[in-house]
Amino acid sequence: MFQSLKLMATPSVYKQIQTSSGGGFVDGKYESGVVTNTYTPVDGFVQPYTRSESSLVLMSGVKSSESLYLFTNADLVVHNDLKGNSTIGDTIYLKDPTVSTGEVPYLCYDREPWDTNLSFTLIPQDYKKIILIRKEKFTEAVGV
Repeated sequence: MFQSLKLMATPSVYKQIQTSSGGGFVDGKYESGVVTNTYTPVDGFVQPYTRSESSLVLMSGVKSSESLYLFTNADLVVHNDLKGNSTIGDTIYLKDPTVSTGEVPYLCYDREPWDTNLSFTLIPQDYKKIILIRKEKFTEAVGV
């Protein structure tokens, strides 16, 4: 009579993947390669960021209203895991930017510990709780 409940039937967010054709020298002058953006679906769900429930502090200049939680089991690169200034974390969109115009990009900023009570089974233990920050607010705060 009852069928198993699947938490997310369809992907709820999209990860931006940038690829470059590489550059090269043409007639002794370096020409930049063409950058192409593709968007890969990522299973997970988004919740508002609530400062009172977080064990982590947002970076200076970023409001909690400009941040979200992403619960996912996907392996995403978060900014605070990177060493030095090698790169920034993955970029996430809440809707497919190829279909919806004007979508806001979010940066995977940090991974918060996800501890569930053993009796709490709605969300599996292997999910990651990732803090997303609006990318424009991140670049303003960092000065990139």
